[in-house]
Amino acid sequence: MGIIRWVIDVYWKWLLEIPLLLLAQFTGIELMGLWAILAKVVLSLILLYIVYSVMHRVRRSVRKMFATEALYDKADAAALAAYRQGGDEAAAKVIASVADVEAAVAPMKKAKDYNAVAEAYAAAGRHKEAAKWLRKAGKRREAAMALARAGATVKAAKLLLKEGDFETAGRFFSEKGKHVRAAKAYASGLKLALAAEAYGRAGKYGEAADAYTEYFANVREDMEHQVAAAEKCYALLENETARAEMTPEQHKNLIPALAARFEQAKRYDLAASMLRETGDLAKAGEVRIAFSTSTLHLSFPSGSSAVTTEPAAA
Repeated sequence: MGIIRWVIDVYWKWLLEIPLLLLAQFTGIELMGLWAILAKVVLSLILLYIVYSVMHRVRRSVRKMFATEALYDKADAAALAAYRQGGDEAAAKVIASVADVEAAVAPMKKAKDYNAVAEAYAAAGRHKEAAKWLRKAGKRREAAMALARAGATVKAAKLLLKEGDFETAGRFFSEKGKHVRAAKAYASGLKLALAAEAYGRAGKYGEAADAYTEYFANVREDMEHQVAAAEKCYALLENETARAEMTPEQHKNLIPALAARFEQAKRYDLAASMLRETGDLAKAGEVRIAFSTSTLHLSFPSGSSAVTTEPAAA
């Protein structure tokens, strides 16, 4: 501490006094008090600028002295251009074979061609760095895909959420076993059947039931997809653990929706069975009649009759 104080005293009281003494000697202007302090501050700033400039020049000189020759030449530029146009494998090999990728992308970075930087890193298999530069280029969805290729699937999913690609985000979360986060992502994208499946995989059976109920109440898909969702929901209801965690109200709300889809799929026996379970015997009877009618049609094709008559006596 004493040495530092001594150095400051020498600098402030002795070294900075020299210019002031020379000024007084040659011009007759003698600075005192506040003016002397201001003059010393200005001199200190000038000295700092000089030191910084010298160090900057030295640093540049040293870097030039030891820098290797840039490996990004016209051939590499042509290869990159071919890769950008069509993913040419030979072009990718040229870029990937560059010994020092950093040297190859240095001029691209300097030119702020962030797309080219990202593609060069991607061609070299360095997808995490590619993602960074894609984000700089404003291509967040492509950056997310690059992160996924780099194995950072959860980070990719988070970035996709910000981009509004909820379905892909949900799929990425599911791949990593983050089923609740996947369900919430699917729900944000109004993919309620997928959300229900994800909740089911997470063991959140009550939430799964609610998601299925909302899906069937506000369905936006064709009947084929509805029947597929109904089959998965039915399998969930057949799971004793899942069924035990659902409230009677949740179960009651789902049965008519499932029965309606199974009826549309001409699975009348299953639809009627589910309706009987809820006590809706009238509707179950209607479905059974439809089942019987369809069975008769199958047994007696059109043009034939179940009843034969004897020819009239002559």
